[in-house]
This record gives sequence, structure tokens and C-alpha cells, in this order.
Amino acid sequence: MGAPSRKNIRTEVFTALANNPNCEYSLEQLEDFFSQTSGAEKTTSKRRTSAFDMWKKLPKEEKEDLKWTEYKTKYPDKFEEFQTKADEYNKEHFEEKSKSVKKKNNNDELKKEIAKLKNKDSSEKDSSVTITEPSETITESSSSEKTDTFDKIDTNNDGVISREEYEKYVNENEDNSEENEDKSEESEEHEENEENEEHEESEMTNNVNLPVFKGKDTALNNYKEWKKDELGVDPTKSIPGADLKEYKDEDGFDPKEYDDSKPWFEYIKNNRQTE
Repeated sequence: MGAPSRKNIRTEVFTALANNPNCEYSLEQLEDFFSQTSGAEKTTSKRRTSAFDMWKKLPKEEKEDLKWTEYKTKYPDKFEEFQTKADEYNKEHFEEKSKSVKKKNNNDELKKEIAKLKNKDSSEKDSSVTITEPSETITESSSSEKTDTFDKIDTNNDGVISREEYEKYVNENEDNSEENEDKSEESEEHEENEENEEHEESEMTNNVNLPVFKGKDTALNNYKEWKKDELGVDPTKSIPGADLKEYKDEDGFDPKEYDDSKPWFEYIKNNRQTE
């Protein structure tokens, strides 16, 4: 096995130094220092930059004779600014491969979308075929109905509808229509008669339950019967004369003023059973 190259030796030494807790420089900083020496290889490959590289480019007076670790502790805002610039540089110069991968991924996504559209279009075509089937069924049904009607009119089955056959068909339909209307009218009349009979029966039943009145239908008697019901007095009893006089005064009863403005108007007729 041959002797290790200078580059491998340098890498091992710098790695060991960077891992030593007493060393304040990183592996990247040590490589950078070496690249500035006369013994450095001139064919070094293009490498990423860092915030430290940005700081090194500052004029000496701006560094204030501070070490890098001291400077970034004293000026954290400047350190962030250097780091941002370094990130932008690395992104611009070392992410071409990433852009290519991203472009490939975009192409893959595009292919997937095209495949989805093709599947959707195929599904819609299948669906349209299914939808047309009910339409054909409806058409066949309509055609069948027309054929049945034609056969009904063409009574001699010669395939031709004569005027006589047509008029006979129309007249039969009109007769059927009139017959249906007559039946409908009879049904309505029957229902109306039943309702009237039920109403009359109901009135008769109600009249049977009404109190019997055997006197004359006068304004005073209508007032008395009304007052009995108002007071809850038994219709077969009489209101004492003294009390009746007071009630008439309170209600403003006047036998000469007897019309539908009075609550006792025709009270006997509507609320008593007369013989």
C-alpha cells in the first residue's frame, strides 16, 4: 500500500485539531487558513462559503482586532447578516442539482395529473353511455302507447284509419268523459245530501237536549230565559219579582227596544225547545 497523500494527511490533522476542545477554529476555518499559504494546492475545488469567510473580507479596522468567536459574540446582528449572505451564495452556486431534481419531480407530477385527466375522461364516457339507456326505454314506451292507440281506432285492422273509425273513437271518448262527469256530479250531490242529513240530525239531537219552554215568545220572556242562563238558575224555576226588577234596571231592559243588538234577542228560539 502506498504512502498517504498530502491532502489526506492534512485532512486528518485538521479534523483532529477541530475536534480538540482547546482549538477555537473549525475544520472549515483551518482549511481556509491553509488555502492562503504558499504551500496550498492551487487546484483546490470550488467549495461553499461561510459567515466566517464573509467576516474575513472586512477591513482590519472594522474587525477591531477581535477574534472571530469574540466578534460574533459582540456583534450578533453582523453575524446573522454574514450568515444570510453565505446562505444566498451557496444556494446560488451549489443547488443546480436540486433544481434539476425539482424539475424532474414537477415533470412526474405533471404526468400524474395527465393520467388522472385521462381516467376521468374515460369514466365520463362510460357514464354517458349508461345515461342514454333510460332515454331509449322511454322512447320505446312512448312508441308502444302510440301503437296501442292506433290499433284501438283501426277497428277493421287494415292499417288505415278511416273518417268513420276516427269519429267513432272520438264519440266513444266523449261519451266516456260525459259518463265520468255525471258520476262525479252524482257523487258530489250524494256527499252534499249526506252532510245536510247529518247536520239536521245534529240539530235535532241538540234540540232534544235543550230546556223546554211552554210560554209565549215575547221580549220579556226572552229576557227572563237569557237571564236565567246568565245567573245559572234552573230554566224550570222563576226569578223572584224584586230581583227581576233590579236585573232589568241593571241590563237596561226595555220591551220596546227588542232587536239583535240585545243579547236576549230571539233567545228562546235558539236556546229552548218549544212545543
